Parts: sequence; structure tokens; C-alpha cells
Amino acid sequence: MTVSLDVPPEPVFVAGIGHLLDAEGVVELRQLVATLDGYGLRTRWDAAAGTVDAITYGPGELAPVERLVQRVVLRRNPAADDVLWWWIYWPADRTSNAGASVAPLAPVHAVALVARRIHRVLVLDHH
Repeated sequence: MTVSLDVPPEPVFVAGIGHLLDAEGVVELRQLVATLDGYGLRTRWDAAAGTVDAITYGPGELAPVERLVQRVVLRRNPAADDVLWWWIYWPADRTSNAGASVAPLAPVHAVALVARRIHRVLVLDHH
């Protein structure tokens, strides 16, 4: 199942309409960030929006320049009893999240699996 999105969902939809991400979701976000750091990827995360961006960098003139960005978001999955799942963004432009569609990736607790898949998308599949 792929859902087209012109803009990222509003933070209110993180854990369901009218609910913000709970403490468990924030713990999972932090665990994913730490696991991605272990793969040598830089990260940006936003607990309010339930997003994690994994970033590879290339050389820049004065500082490293973002090369590729892969975003995952925590959202409820209606096809999986409305439990939190990681959803992966597939942007039309690999250097940003513009024109993205999203697809379910894995349940919230499958942090190691999600990190491996992101690493593969960013590093292994692009070298």
C-alpha cells in the first residue's frame, strides 16, 4: 500500500487523530537515531512530528553537504490494528523529501530492521 502525499502529515496524526506521540514512541525514535548513528549516518529527528531523517554527506567547499536524505515517520497503521508502524518516505527528489509517497515499513519495535533498511537504501544501494 502506497499513499501519495504532497506535504508531510501534520504532527497531530502521529499516534492517531487528536493524539501526540506517547513516551514509548519517543523512546523508539531515540533508539532508531542511536542505531543509525551506529551505522555512521547523521540524523535529524522531531518527536513532535514523529520523524527521523537519516542523512549521508558528501564533501563541500567549507563544510559537508547533504547528499541523500531518507525519512521515516511513526504513524498508526490501519491495516495492522492501528498500532504504530514506521513508514518510509520515497521522495521524488532523493536530496530532499519533496513530492514524497509513503509505504509501511515495519512495526514500531523493529528498530534494528528499520535501521538496516535505511542504511541499505542510503549507503549500499547508492555506491
